[in-house]
Amino acid sequence: MLSDSRAHHSYFFEITKLGKTKYTLVNMLVTFLVGGGALTLPLVLDALIALTREQGVIIDPFTVSGQVISPGTTYFASFIHSPLQFLLGYLGLFFAFSGMMATTTFLIFKLTNRRSIAILLVFIVFLSEWLIGPLVGLAEISPAIFLIPSQGYNVITPWLMAVNLFLTTGLIAILYWRVVQTDDIK
Repeated sequence: MLSDSRAHHSYFFEITKLGKTKYTLVNMLVTFLVGGGALTLPLVLDALIALTREQGVIIDPFTVSGQVISPGTTYFASFIHSPLQFLLGYLGLFFAFSGMMATTTFLIFKLTNRRSIAILLVFIVFLSEWLIGPLVGLAEISPAIFLIPSQGYNVITPWLMAVNLFLTTGLIAILYWRVVQTDDIK
């Protein structure tokens, strides 16, 4: 039993406030879930409203071709044969990217204790990475191309997604390590 002021706190308080690693991990997980959900849930709600309004969706390759997704893309066959799998993959990647960006912002904020620097740094770095390709005429090198299905993808797009997820995970791991080293929990 603890003899100081923490004696009457719950177990959850003890594991989140006393251990730096656990406290940071819980906050990172919550930030990831809130960041991913904040951008993905409106897309899901919009899709559900559209399905209710249209009373179902029939995917015809001749009607859809060029409007929803280009037939020359890597994922066109997946879109035609199993649209639910395509949609779940799309939403999963969108959730992962937005959650990772929110987690990166949180960790930079924990390091600098300045919200504006954390938000601007992540905004500038990730947005420039996503926009430079389309602005210079090389849209296929931008991760944003996945989020615009009608634009189409090249064969390189899955590799770009894997590299982008790997680099962002590495950045989060480095920031996490720095936060745990410097974090003073009161």
